[in-house]
Amino acid sequence: GQKLQKKFSYWTSGNQYIDNFIQSSQMNPLNKNSYLSWIPFDDLIKFKCVAIGGFSAVYSAQWNRFQTDRMDRMVDVVLKRLHNGQITNPEFLRDQIAVLIYAASQKSTVIHCYGITQHPTEGYMLVMECGEEGDM
Repeated sequence: GQKLQKKFSYWTSGNQYIDNFIQSSQMNPLNKNSYLSWIPFDDLIKFKCVAIGGFSAVYSAQWNRFQTDRMDRMVDVVLKRLHNGQITNPEFLRDQIAVLIYAASQKSTVIHCYGITQHPTEGYMLVMECGEEGDM
């Protein structure tokens, strides 16, 4: 909590609702894996579109600054862009993403949400764990 709180002034999503939600998850984590991060889009490489549907678009990428307790490493991620600006909606953040954070704290089989990023032209996206065989 406090270690992450010291970094609040070094980043912003450009959206106060998103900043507040990420900061709240970092100040009150259920465990060391149950908080969100602001992930600069520049930290994502090999970005490509996987699927576009009626409610969302899905992309794959590699996060080159994924941090664990012992090291930084590269990790495959899935990015999900929701249409109609849902990610910037405070109720969506509170209700939907909170479920993903809670699931991560319980070590469930629900895909972990690492955080949020902003593509230069595609808007805000959830950055999520890549399941087995690339499933999300």
